[in-house]
Amino acid sequence: ATTATTALKLMPGLPDTIRKPLGLVRYSACCHAMFALRNRLLPEGWYAVALPRKFGSTMAGFTDSYIKSPYYTPTGGGLVNCFTFSRHAFELNAKKDADVIKILIKDLQRWVPTMPDEPYFTEICRFDEAVCTSGPGMLKAILNMKRNHYQDIKGLYLAGEYLYMPSVEGATLSGMDAARAALR
Repeated sequence: ATTATTALKLMPGLPDTIRKPLGLVRYSACCHAMFALRNRLLPEGWYAVALPRKFGSTMAGFTDSYIKSPYYTPTGGGLVNCFTFSRHAFELNAKKDADVIKILIKDLQRWVPTMPDEPYFTEICRFDEAVCTSGPGMLKAILNMKRNHYQDIKGLYLAGEYLYMPSVEGATLSGMDAARAALR
């Protein structure tokens, strides 16, 4: 269970029937910053704000997870998750934490001026391969591989979000498929 790019590195001798479809899988990077706040950032009932690229933000959007569960934050507190994309993610992933924090707080303040200059605490996660983007032809090639060539190598069971419509659910389904196949 790993990304398609890692699978290709781990198994350089794969037959073309498996290697070529896996070679079509692409990922976007993400620098994901989480800001713990003493107060909620978004109004009651709001969960997320999506930011179209044309706005020039470093973020694709942000959420305030207080609405998900009363256990995510202390009463009245906020937990803001910022998701970067594209070149912004690569640029931020290469920066020091303090610089990332400054950049994202300034960007958040463009959209929500009440964002404090200093969160209670911050956690940053960097991913060079965060989300499978399913580029042109990828889904069809993967489906063909699964239908016609999945068992070209006896005992090889792949698991990853790229084996279904890319998502957490797709990754879970592929893991269950691989486990069932291995147990058989």
